[in-house]
Amino acid sequence: LQKEIKSDYVSCNLYLTPPDASAFIPETPSSTNNTTSGFEVHWDWMDVVIVQISGQNLWTVAKHPTVFMSTSDAKRKPSMEEVQSFSSHNESFSDFLLRPGDFLYIPRGFMHNASTVGPDFNIRTLQKQKNEYHQSLQHYFQELTKQPSLHLTFGIEHGCFTTFEALFHYALQSFFA
Repeated sequence: LQKEIKSDYVSCNLYLTPPDASAFIPETPSSTNNTTSGFEVHWDWMDVVIVQISGQNLWTVAKHPTVFMSTSDAKRKPSMEEVQSFSSHNESFSDFLLRPGDFLYIPRGFMHNASTVGPDFNIRTLQKQKNEYHQSLQHYFQELTKQPSLHLTFGIEHGCFTTFEALFHYALQSFFA
């Protein structure tokens, strides 16, 4: 894959998410959460491609990046304000339901998280519920999460030559040549 896409680095991780896992979205810096989710809301410094193998995951992905053109040296946890902004604005993110065989591409710098959902989960029900009141979704997820989920995540690190940075560097080089 690394040679095919001419990437500097490609990683592959296998994730098993237990049943009843929901997105960890803290309400205050001192709040505690007893979910079985493996990850908090976060963003990756590299592009990721998710391949759903078994079960279902509901992915919540920001519509705009938290960090533009992120690199490995910019890696950090999102601030409490960034997480709260992500969780409180209905129009600032999209939901994607992945079933076995589905793929999802998340560009670097975009906050995201996943929750396991049961086999009878319906994305239209989610949209109706989300439009009424986003905070009630956490309770709704608890009712739907009934099965584990297995997915592969490919992390794809792009060097300067594959991004807008490359265009900028080319322009600078041409200007000063």
